Amino acid sequence: MDRSFSGCEIVELGVQIENSGRDFFGDMAKKAIDPGARKVFALLSEEDARHAEVFRKIFDSKCVYRPQGAYPEEYFAYMKALVNDYVSAQKEMALDMDKAAADETTALDAGIRYVKDAILFYESVKALAAGKDRATIDELIREEKSHLARLGELRGKNTA
Repeated sequence: MDRSFSGCEIVELGVQIENSGRDFFGDMAKKAIDPGARKVFALLSEEDARHAEVFRKIFDSKCVYRPQGAYPEEYFAYMKALVNDYVSAQKEMALDMDKAAADETTALDAGIRYVKDAILFYESVKALAAGKDRATIDELIREEKSHLARLGELRGKNTA
């Protein structure tokens, strides 16, 4: 099987990643002690849910999904494993999220780090995509950057 990814495959990964982020930040919102941190994590969860919808619309408008290879089940298992690896790495990096649950500023910092890592992930897999598919991946990156800008604005207000 070819090791490159189509833009549609990366968008599908993005949907799964955003759904995982929605669940993760939703759990953090429930665990947060500080009301401000709870609010930030709830916002991050809502934003990831919105991103999953946006990414799904991108997918639906551009993609006809035909997994490569003779065994689509294996292909989908492979795609799921990629997402799980990414999400696991994010969760390991965020083991200190309990600290983040203690105050709003730390929660925002954790969310910003999470979104930056998502941007780096999409930039990395974009390099593995065919040239014609890179514009599709750029749409995901633009969406994440708008999320990052919003978090940055909130962070700025929080330190002022």
